[in-house]
Amino acid sequence: MKIGLYDSGIGGLSVLKELLPIFPNDQFIYYGDTKNAPYGSKSKEDLWKINTVILNFFESKKIDVLIVACNTSSALFLDKIKKHIDIPVFELIHPTAEKIKYDRFKKVTVFGTNRTIDSHCYKTSIQSLSPKTEVLEIACPLWVPFIETSASIIKNETSIDVDISEKVLQAFEWEADGIIFGCSHYPFLSHHLEKEWSKQSTNRPMKWINPAQALSSLLKKEKETITSVTKSVPRVDFIITKQSALFTSISKEITKNSKFAHSLTII
Repeated sequence: MKIGLYDSGIGGLSVLKELLPIFPNDQFIYYGDTKNAPYGSKSKEDLWKINTVILNFFESKKIDVLIVACNTSSALFLDKIKKHIDIPVFELIHPTAEKIKYDRFKKVTVFGTNRTIDSHCYKTSIQSLSPKTEVLEIACPLWVPFIETSASIIKNETSIDVDISEKVLQAFEWEADGIIFGCSHYPFLSHHLEKEWSKQSTNRPMKWINPAQALSSLLKKEKETITSVTKSVPRVDFIITKQSALFTSISKEITKNSKFAHSLTII
C-alpha cells in the first residue's frame, strides 16, 4: 500500500515516526514543503494553491491513503481536500477530540499556529464530542519558524525562549489538565515545554497530548479496512521543496533502526 503524508516541513516527521510501526510493510511518500514553511501565517488563498499542488502531486503517485499531517491545512481545507482526492483521508484533529472524550479531560489548552487557532477547529471538534470540556486556545506563531531553523533544538542542546515561558504560564494559570500539540512541529519542543512546566509546578504534572499518537491509535483499528491489495515494499520516499539539513538529519534518525529503505529528493 502507498501512503501519502504531507506537512509544511519537518513537523509531519513526528507523525511519520508514530505510523511506521503500524504499517511495517508499506510504502510511505512524505512531502515536506520546506520552501513554503511556515503555513500558519500565510493567506487562505495562498495556502489552498499550495495544497492543490501537493494534492496533484499525490494523485500522480497513485497513493492509496492520504495523511494530512499539517493541522493548518486540515483546519482550513479538510472538506475540500476530501473532495479533491478520491481516497481515504486522515488527519490529526478528530482523533484527538476522540481521545479527549475517552480520557474525560475537563480543561485542555491547545497550542497552535495562528491559522489553526483562528479556525477554532480543535475547540469545535472537542466540544462536539465533549460539550462540557473547556478549551483554551493559544496561538504560538514563532514556534514553527524557530523549529525549522534550529538543529540544536532536536537534541535538546540549548535553552530557548521563543515565548515558551509566556504560553506555558497561560496554560498553568488557567489550570489546564491537558495540553495539545496543535501543530505537528510542536512535539519537537516537548523537552523544553515540559521543562518550562516543571518550573511552574512540580506537584501538578501535565498530560501532554500528541495528536500523532491519537491518529496512530485510530489507524490501528482502521488498518484492515484501508489496506490496499497493491503490493509494496517497506520504504519511505522523502520529497522536499527546498534543501534542509535539519530535515535530512531527522528523517535519517527516524528510519535508521527500521527495515524501511529511504530516499530523499528535492523538487
